[in-house]
Amino acid sequence: MEYLSTAHLDKYGNVVLKLSFRLVVIFLLPDVPDDSTDFLEFIHIVRHYREGTKTPSVLHCSAGVGRTGVFIFMETVFNMIEGAEPIFPLEVVRRMRDQRCSLIQTPVCSCFIV
Repeated sequence: MEYLSTAHLDKYGNVVLKLSFRLVVIFLLPDVPDDSTDFLEFIHIVRHYREGTKTPSVLHCSAGVGRTGVFIFMETVFNMIEGAEPIFPLEVVRRMRDQRCSLIQTPVCSCFIV
């Protein structure tokens, strides 16, 4: 995702940031799918639009830990693969949970990433 940002000081000396998003992707996944194809395609689409940018992405499911956690896990693993790093899934989840407890929330989500 790309955005245009500007910053200026208002009359009180406060920094005012203006962010203009150029792309918004909405992906509805009400439950964990039986087939990972659509989810993996979604990850590839997001990665394609972020390619060559340092722009942060915003992703959130209802609680911010289940589906969001799976997405963050997959993005982390893809980055590790690209960096030729060894992947230990349980260690990745543990490190993620150090920053946001309860990521990969349910056993069904856990099965989806394994």
